[in-house]
Amino acid sequence: SNYVDTNLFKPLLELKNKEDETVLLFIGRLNKQKNLENLILALENLDKIRLQIVGSGELEKDLKYLAKQKRVEVDFLGNKLHEELPKFINHADIFVFPSLYEGNPKVLLEAMSCAVPILATKVSGIKNIVRHKYNAVVVETSVEEIKQGLEELIGDRELQKKIGGRARDYIIKNNS
Repeated sequence: SNYVDTNLFKPLLELKNKEDETVLLFIGRLNKQKNLENLILALENLDKIRLQIVGSGELEKDLKYLAKQKRVEVDFLGNKLHEELPKFINHADIFVFPSLYEGNPKVLLEAMSCAVPILATKVSGIKNIVRHKYNAVVVETSVEEIKQGLEELIGDRELQKKIGGRARDYIIKNNS
């Protein structure tokens, strides 16, 4: 089991996004396993959404091209120091983790520890951590499922609040 420094990765309400657009955040390697192409395609034609990506990898150039082609607002922020991650996580409205498979993803646990609502995929390594509409919105890996999950989560502030709180509680209980 991965453990999380819950004193570093904690809710910081003063950093919350106050803009008129929804900020989605992904942190990780930019490779096929992370399913970022489907995430970007899912954001096509959704208004007032900005995806921030922290990390780097061999697909960065292709993902930048795809985002531009599909007119999806994506900020490629590059690699960041581990101690800086809580400020990015806390600024996000939703942490997205659309992977095709995982081991025990520490960054997912860190986002949960910050009480940020999560959208994650129902794949090994993730589905044993999150439960649909309990501590995350859990979807399949397809463009359509990711889009539906995001629309549901973005449109329901109460669900966001419940999921975020339960995610933090889960980490305190199991990974602190």
